[in-house]
Amino acid sequence: MSTALVSLRQVTVTMQGFRALDHVDLDLFPGHHMALLGPNGSGKSTLLRVLCGEAWPDQRDGGSVTWFDPRVPDEQGNPRPDTTPLTGRAMCASVSPALQETYMRQGWHVSGEEVVLSGLHDGYMLYGDAAPEDCEAARALARELGAAALLGRDASTLSQGQLRLLLLVRALLRHPVILLLDEAADGLDKEARAAFFRALDSAVAGPSAPTVVFTSHRTGRDGEVPDFCRLIGRMNAGRLVEPCDRDASDCLPPERFDDALSSAPPPLPLSAGKNARGIGFTFSRATVFIERQKVLHDIDWKVEPGQQWLLAGGNGAGKSTLLRTLMGEEPIAAGGSLRRFLVDADGRPCELDLLSDIQRHISLVSDRLQALYSHDDTVFEVALSGLDGSIGIHREFSESEQAEAMRCLRLSGMDGLGERRFRTLSTGQARRVLLARALAGAPALLLLDEPFTGLDATSRRRMMELIALLMHGGVQIILISHRGDDILPGLTHRAVMRDGRIISTEELPRPA
Repeated sequence: MSTALVSLRQVTVTMQGFRALDHVDLDLFPGHHMALLGPNGSGKSTLLRVLCGEAWPDQRDGGSVTWFDPRVPDEQGNPRPDTTPLTGRAMCASVSPALQETYMRQGWHVSGEEVVLSGLHDGYMLYGDAAPEDCEAARALARELGAAALLGRDASTLSQGQLRLLLLVRALLRHPVILLLDEAADGLDKEARAAFFRALDSAVAGPSAPTVVFTSHRTGRDGEVPDFCRLIGRMNAGRLVEPCDRDASDCLPPERFDDALSSAPPPLPLSAGKNARGIGFTFSRATVFIERQKVLHDIDWKVEPGQQWLLAGGNGAGKSTLLRTLMGEEPIAAGGSLRRFLVDADGRPCELDLLSDIQRHISLVSDRLQALYSHDDTVFEVALSGLDGSIGIHREFSESEQAEAMRCLRLSGMDGLGERRFRTLSTGQARRVLLARALAGAPALLLLDEPFTGLDATSRRRMMELIALLMHGGVQIILISHRGDDILPGLTHRAVMRDGRIISTEELPRPA
């Protein structure tokens, strides 16, 4: 058998008192592509960070990591063993929610092409001029992935799915020995996902093919895991079950993982938006520019109080920008307008003009918020911050307010992690905490921008049940989703966006 590319022995990783990996053994051999499956918080992302040298075992009894770079042989022509994390960084390229959050949080004004080319030197930014042949290779790969039009865009104007696609181009351009893909297809629309998997198939079939480690919350029965990943590794609570052959009858885990951190929402009373009947708004010829790039074009859209909307469309359609504009985070260009009004319990309309009033009655859950919430707060403190719509804690909270925050954590199944630091959570766990944060303010209108991204099957089902329960309790919803099966019971209308425009609206049929 050939020499392993990387070997882990009894690797244990502890982060702020929480054991993320627990005595993991793994040998990754060339061409042995592997899918890591497991629920939210099982340790998949941490294991990938160890493989590429970004995370390191505990100093005391944390085990060892050894890399064998085939490009650096010893005198006998065998890969030279090395325990230096920089070797892991040199061998690996990755696409992950954490990498995407870095670009979103920093807000660097760099072009899509600069994002792609920066990966050649394992950096976030491109320093100096790239070689002409590297530029041409980047453009050719972007064309293959359907991302050529994104190269000239300012990265800060890209949607979540568009940025994810560029990060894949960035990783493949480097021709890594090991390609680490952490839920890399999340956030991509149907067409982009198809291009993503075609590019992967081409990469592993070509010369100098990387060895792929692919994490997913799904078993692959629905095509989520690439066919070339013949090894399946199952993770739970930081432990790795010895990888098995995909064709073995007992290799694939159940469709729904047993997420020990997710409990069924208790039948608690729900606040119906501070005793409000709902929020209505009207966009009229609304145009929005971001970094001089026109993102929304003459939007006309009217929503009545109490209506429940699904907002659909592909990557870059303008959906997230539209919700941020509704929240008052993006200004409307001259000539357009947006009117928002709250209808109270007595049926009286009240204009929402001040940003403080908007934030008091409208809450948002999104990838962008998850990236920007960089404070080192506990899960409980993040939930508390929703009472003020703030990032971070800036005052003392009463006992009743603290009880409300804990109630919302129980609703999202995250009350057991109240003392954990928010930045140590998995992507799916963090998304559920942000939902609790949004609910703590008892909003009349809840804006959900791809709320199911990063959730395992069990958590996704429970999140959907909770949102349906919220709608039944009187909370108004606008839901963004790429997936057709996210049409929840209780949704009354659908709008479809394309290229920054609303191209259609319709009333959804009511369930029989």
